[in-house]
Amino acid sequence: MDIRALRSFLTVLELTSFSRAAESLGFTQSAISQQIATLEREIGATLVVRRPVGPTRVGERFAEHAREILATLDAARADTKRLMDLDLIDPVVRVGLSPAADDRLMTDAMSGRATHASHFLVGEPAMVAERFNLGAVDLAVVDGVTAPSDPLAIRYLSGTSVRVVRESSLSVLMPVDHPFARRRGVDLAALGAALWVDAPAGACPSAALGAAAREPLRLGIRYDGARRATLHALVRSGRGLACEPADSPVGPGLVLVPLRSPRLTHRIEVWWHEPDRRAVLEVKEGLVAPSAWWQKGGRGR
Repeated sequence: MDIRALRSFLTVLELTSFSRAAESLGFTQSAISQQIATLEREIGATLVVRRPVGPTRVGERFAEHAREILATLDAARADTKRLMDLDLIDPVVRVGLSPAADDRLMTDAMSGRATHASHFLVGEPAMVAERFNLGAVDLAVVDGVTAPSDPLAIRYLSGTSVRVVRESSLSVLMPVDHPFARRRGVDLAALGAALWVDAPAGACPSAALGAAAREPLRLGIRYDGARRATLHALVRSGRGLACEPADSPVGPGLVLVPLRSPRLTHRIEVWWHEPDRRAVLEVKEGLVAPSAWWQKGGRGR
């Protein structure tokens, strides 16, 4: 199967145009059409509707496989290059961080060898994972909401070492005058009519919480930032509830009520490749080494 044809196919779907795809990839429009026609003959099905341009039902499913194939190929190239570079004396270490991992882990980690990192890149967990798989960052520090025994819903490729460096049960953040504020625990189903702050960059995005719990949540005001103080101010002002790790500090006017059901946790993981350059492994040790959080209920493996 021609890898160029796979890229052309996905680019046509992304840009919804054969001509724009040809311009983006540096081919003629005729060449793009021929590549996709050859791909369709190999698959034995029509993948793209020409007018208007879009995927068929088979094409939608095949696009998922094509993305996986190309991601694996790109990661294989990056991993090969990384192994070839092991003997290089390169002090530059790039660390990718999700916003919540940055907020909750790095203050403690910066007291150790993590300070030797040369570049910190902060972005959504899926983006950080993609950069790590492609070799654009050397280490990934990602977080997410999941059941205690389940992996995070973030994809990493073979050859990746993973360490859980912090895991906390979840609580519901609410104003002190909320009807449930004095309870010892709360079931998510009991809050079915509540309004939630939509904060996708937070430690526990409401959309992720709803998906993990299989409970649809009513989303209200949206906050795209990652500052915990701003999220807490929105909850304090009555703009909606939020979910936070149980060990999160909260200020006056707020309370954390343990989430009793479903049982979910917030987890932070560090990803790295082994073997790798000495500088990378030294920074990794600074990230996974026990620190102040270890005595505050964190759990590593």
